[in-house]
Amino acid sequence: MKIIYIILASLFLSGISSEKLCAANDIRSRIIGKWEVGLPYLPGPPNQSFILDVREKDNRIIFDVLNGGLDVGDIDVQEMRFTYKNGKLSANLYVGELAILLIWEEKGVMRGSIETSLIGVLPLILTKL
Repeated sequence: MKIIYIILASLFLSGISSEKLCAANDIRSRIIGKWEVGLPYLPGPPNQSFILDVREKDNRIIFDVLNGGLDVGDIDVQEMRFTYKNGKLSANLYVGELAILLIWEEKGVMRGSIETSLIGVLPLILTKL
């Protein structure tokens, strides 16, 4: 009887871990591509945005930031790495100061935010190009 409980428990635990793995792979597959990222609440001119080019390299999710209409000077972010934690992709960027970029999926829609010490947390609008 104990063997049946052990088998059921191991199946249950492997199901949970594979569900988390599928969730991670799901956001990984959905985020690949080019995204226009809008910053609607960034101080300064309205409609500021940048292009986020996300791809997979050596089984890691990496990205480049291309300066679209962002009015903060030149941005040169290339081959930065996302890490996956708690259902979100995150990256630390230095754009004049340390910023934390977070992207997650909520009800089938990609959401994001960027957090800085000077401005706080700003929501991002992600639109697939």
